[in-house]
Amino acid sequence: MNARKQHPVALYRMYSADGALLYIGQSGAPARRIEQHAACRDWPFAVARIDVEWHPTRKTAVLAEAAAIAAERPKHNIIHQPIVRPVEWPAPRGADRVIEKCGGVKRAAELVGQSENWVYRWRLAVDKGGTGGRVPQKAQERLMEAAKAGLVDVTPADFFESAA
Repeated sequence: MNARKQHPVALYRMYSADGALLYIGQSGAPARRIEQHAACRDWPFAVARIDVEWHPTRKTAVLAEAAAIAAERPKHNIIHQPIVRPVEWPAPRGADRVIEKCGGVKRAAELVGQSENWVYRWRLAVDKGGTGGRVPQKAQERLMEAAKAGLVDVTPADFFESAA
């Protein structure tokens, strides 16, 4: 029998001042995890309220998190969201060109070490949770490393709308 002690795990929801749901997460140390979000993302500075509910185990918290993200669709969660594939894409921007040069969304996701959902969001408008056609800086850096290694044919100019 597993005698390992179970610790409660928090499921937290972060809201903006206007009540929009920004993010849902789970952690055994929610204050520390929220600080980590603030250290590497810009959206946590828009958080005005955090609601926390405790679960008896990590397993129950993870299951509740997945269900809540799928049902509530927070703006900044990437995992547990359905893959967004709009019928019509916005006008070509750097993201479209870069994704095409990578060989598609799946390959771009592999090259940057992120999910396909994350890459699809490069094509979405900012008000829909996307980047408005811009490739995030972290992805640009990883793609340039891949280009230096000969894995993909992208240049710095490809990340900008004016590139031909």
